[in-house]
Amino acid sequence: MSMFAKIKNFLFQDLTYRFQQFIIIIAHLILLNWMIYALRLAGGLKFTTVMIHFLGMGLYGAILIYGTSWWAKKRYQNEINDSQSEQA
Repeated sequence: MSMFAKIKNFLFQDLTYRFQQFIIIIAHLILLNWMIYALRLAGGLKFTTVMIHFLGMGLYGAILIYGTSWWAKKRYQNEINDSQSEQA
């Protein structure tokens, strides 16, 4: 099998899984952009405004971690159930 075929199989074997990864990386990049924004402007903002930004980032990060792990676990359990039903 050629290298191109291996790459094609890796990228396109399950497009829903790749879409899930794409959504997760976009959500992480939004959080990273917010962090950079808050850190650049932190010197010119009031303390309470900076604290609200960091509390929001912490909450967003916690929801992001919980949500993406729940989504991945749900997909994994569905794959296990599908493979068990195919074997039976």
